[in-house]
Amino acid sequence: MSNVTYQYIKTNKDVQTYINYADAALSSIGYTEHSNAHVERAAATAFMILDTLGYDERTCELAQIAAYMHDIGNVVNRAER
Repeated sequence: MSNVTYQYIKTNKDVQTYINYADAALSSIGYTEHSNAHVERAAATAFMILDTLGYDERTCELAQIAAYMHDIGNVVNRAER
């Protein structure tokens, strides 16, 4: 079984495209920066919280991946504030 890694998600061109479009969509309705700096901060924070709570490495990484991708749905699902 192949596991998706944080490094793979972070360097995947499709994921990056969605993040860029989500940032643009949110910016167009008045939200502040939701680009790479935002998703990387969210990912690092999620990993740190679970790591501090004693979760195993893979669970921490899955939280990191989820946090990194948490705004992608805003490309198609956010019409207003």
